[in-house]
Amino acid sequence: MLACGMAFTSSAVTTQNIDQKEVSTGKIERSGKLSSSDKTTMGPNTVYGRFFNFKAVANGTAKIKSSNKDCMYFLSEAGSKSQSQPQSLSVKSGKSYVINVVGKKSGVSYSFTVSVPTGSSNNNNKSKKTLKSVSITGGASSIKAGKSTTFKCKVKYSDGKTATVSPQWSIVSGGSYASISSSGKLTTKVSTSKRSVKIKAVYTYNGVTKSSAKTVTIKPVAKALKKITVTYYPKVYSGTAKQFSCEATFNTGATSDITSKTKWKITSGGSYASINSSGKFTAKATSVQRTVKVYAQYTYKKKTAKLTVTVTILPSVSSIARTSHEFSGTSAALADSGAKAFQGLLENGEGMFSFSADAGSETGYLLVDGDEGFSGVCGFVQDGSRILVETDSGLFAIWRDEDGMTTGGWYE
Repeated sequence: MLACGMAFTSSAVTTQNIDQKEVSTGKIERSGKLSSSDKTTMGPNTVYGRFFNFKAVANGTAKIKSSNKDCMYFLSEAGSKSQSQPQSLSVKSGKSYVINVVGKKSGVSYSFTVSVPTGSSNNNNKSKKTLKSVSITGGASSIKAGKSTTFKCKVKYSDGKTATVSPQWSIVSGGSYASISSSGKLTTKVSTSKRSVKIKAVYTYNGVTKSSAKTVTIKPVAKALKKITVTYYPKVYSGTAKQFSCEATFNTGATSDITSKTKWKITSGGSYASINSSGKFTAKATSVQRTVKVYAQYTYKKKTAKLTVTVTILPSVSSIARTSHEFSGTSAALADSGAKAFQGLLENGEGMFSFSADAGSETGYLLVDGDEGFSGVCGFVQDGSRILVETDSGLFAIWRDEDGMTTGGWYE
């Protein structure tokens, strides 16, 4: 047997350099025969041998394997004077190493495989997977206005693998026509014109950011009626008139005043009120409270919207019987019935009431002993000289008599 701890002493040993591409594969393989030109010495012994030089591409362990028993195989660091030549050696990236093949005689065959680290299995020097590309998948490239479609984001990494990820979604252009959620759901707005929207997906992995954009065409839809809204007075006093209005809302989100185009009619309580084609509601005289139902109908391009509202007709001051809770006092200024405004003091044994009411704004207030106690909606009779305030505590009436006195009282 040869002495394993001895190094070659001859510089004439055949040397072969291993290509770095082969080293990068992680496996170095060689086979052949030793010739007489491979003659050298190892200590006191005459042997035959060869050198195979390689440069490590990563930190780790290099190992020799061989089933050939005619030769011996060792590893050493290039230029090392160490007598130790093992079959397994720790290597460092960038440094040079030697594979030693030793045979006892000329003509013997050699065959070996050396596994070397490439970094792919070394946790300390693991190649960093990077992001290569981002693409938008799924969803529709053309969509009808008012509809939705959902997109996905697919990425490709440097190792060739792909994955579906959750990117940051945004709209680059056309944001007035659509919106996109964090999950990639694109919701378009109704439009009667052809539109387009450009969406974008941005994704970051290991410090690398990539993006992808896609343009979606929004196909127009015809303008259509969605609903109508009636603006009205839920309470109207006997003998007064109020203007009702109607507004149409379309699928585009646009609105339009259609009061004069609306079909108005009283469907219940027609004996107590009327409404004309312009939406003017007139409450007839009544001494008791009445209920009236007003019907509104509008048709646009063969689509009809209908709506019914309920109006309560309240009796006027002059038709309500007085109770024992009357107040009397001297009215202050603002006695002009044309202005339809009243204010003054009413006083009796139960306390002092001050009042203020304005028909123009249709609001009224009652104050008790200087503290605000009641407030409600004011209703005026036709002559403008009487007012009825509906409060949380009941109906309070105020009127002026022929002598200029102002009288008020609670009514049931």
